[in-house]
Amino acid sequence: MLFKDHPDFYNKPVRLAQDKPVAQVISDFFDDFHLSDIRQVLWQLVVVATTTDNDKFQEPEARADLLHHYSRLEELVEAAYLINEAQQTRS
Repeated sequence: MLFKDHPDFYNKPVRLAQDKPVAQVISDFFDDFHLSDIRQVLWQLVVVATTTDNDKFQEPEARADLLHHYSRLEELVEAAYLINEAQQTRS
């Protein structure tokens, strides 16, 4: 896998502009996507990964790992959403 072959590069942010504040990135993200839209897209990714013929997710443990990552990512998005809402209220 590409990411494991280059851990020095991929074990840090690679998409964030270094001069753009993290809070602005979060704000821009939630300006573009509603929380319900994010949930829908994440769930569609999980459904496609677990219901199509994909060798990677044939084993129950692999599917369980995917669902675990999904729930943790959703939790992370919710935390970012709350941070963004708090900052919007202060502004």
